[in-house]
Amino acid sequence: MNRDVVLVTGATGFIGSHVSRMLANSSRYKVIAIVRGTDQYKNTGELSAAGVTLVKGLFYSEQVLKRLFDDHKINYVIHIAALRGA
Repeated sequence: MNRDVVLVTGATGFIGSHVSRMLANSSRYKVIAIVRGTDQYKNTGELSAAGVTLVKGLFYSEQVLKRLFDDHKINYVIHIAALRGA
């Protein structure tokens, strides 16, 4: 069975981590998450253990998004990320 691919932004945040883990625990979805960093960053270990594919980069980077859409047949995007700070 082919699983639908879901791209999640903001997966390391409170809501995003819950949404990502819930989707990854379903046999229907493959989850890809854009994260600012994969080493020692909030929730990345838990997300990876749940089966979420972590891609290092910025959710607003045209190069990162182009590469993801070129490399994967993404069926859904769940955008939970936000820009913070100055």
